[in-house]
Amino acid sequence: MFDLEILKEQNNLTVSDDGLIYVQPNENGGWKTYPLEELAGCLALTPEEYVLLKAGYYEFNPELNGLQIREIIQVEEPEEEVEEVEEIKEVEEGEGE
Repeated sequence: MFDLEILKEQNNLTVSDDGLIYVQPNENGGWKTYPLEELAGCLALTPEEYVLLKAGYYEFNPELNGLQIREIIQVEEPEEEVEEVEEIKEVEEGEGE
């Protein structure tokens, strides 16, 4: 489905001989793909999983040892309260004469 060589070049990836992409997750939800000095602590992802991670459909689990589907949180915007203001005109004495 994906051309692994193009994906590798465009994203500067560490790829195994069997076509898995290595990523090293960090605590703030990001990840490192290159250069990886050691593969300890890295996850081996399929190209499809990597693209879905990059697109935001997946995120790392709390233990940083796997992926999970990202929970979509919908935020409801509060309705704006509009106050009706009556325009009051005061007629000063002497006006209109």
